[in-house]
Amino acid sequence: MLTFIVVLFVLNFILIFFIGAFLVGFRDRVNDMFAELIQAVESSIKDSPSPLLFENQEKTKTWDEKYEEELESISRRLRNDLGLQDLARSTVSYAEPPAPNIQSREGLTIK
Repeated sequence: MLTFIVVLFVLNFILIFFIGAFLVGFRDRVNDMFAELIQAVESSIKDSPSPLLFENQEKTKTWDEKYEEELESISRRLRNDLGLQDLARSTVSYAEPPAPNIQSREGLTIK
């Protein structure tokens, strides 16, 4: 009975060793396959011609540029709907204080 168990142990050890060797070799083959695939894609990207831009041709906008422009137009529309508009620089004077509000000064002692 003991010899039977020892024989099963040795066969089990040999079987596990060969399964491990197979899995390691399989992993190496898969890694090599993906590495070759990546190299093929890189070489095809490097060899692809770049599009020609003519002088009168506009550069296409990316999605984030379009999104920023859309946000800006929405905020501009909201400001116009609320009656808020940018003041012209020539009419703004930073040296003069605002006009005093006489109604809010009632009951206050100003020194």
